[in-house]
Amino acid sequence: MSLVSLAKSPVRDGVAMGIDAAQWGQWKHISDAVQVALQELPESERHILCRRFGLDGRVYSLEEVSREFGISRDRVAQIEERALSILRANAVRHSAGAERKQLP
Repeated sequence: MSLVSLAKSPVRDGVAMGIDAAQWGQWKHISDAVQVALQELPESERHILCRRFGLDGRVYSLEEVSREFGISRDRVAQIEERALSILRANAVRHSAGAERKQLP
């Protein structure tokens, strides 16, 4: 399976750009899930992850993000790691909750 960027929709003018319907469904599901998960973060952490992982269309280096926020590269890395930890913990919590709902 090929990777599709979450930063940009693989559909332009209503036409799928080289992906089939199943891939489009997967892309849309993942993209929506990422957006929901990011909304659980404080705005600054969300902004840093979007920049660092290219969710806004371009991947930014630690140096570029540090200049934008006026903080050190080390601080950007710390904030990034904290945000990822929050997302991981939330994913585990949501997963456990979904499993409990499915039990008879």
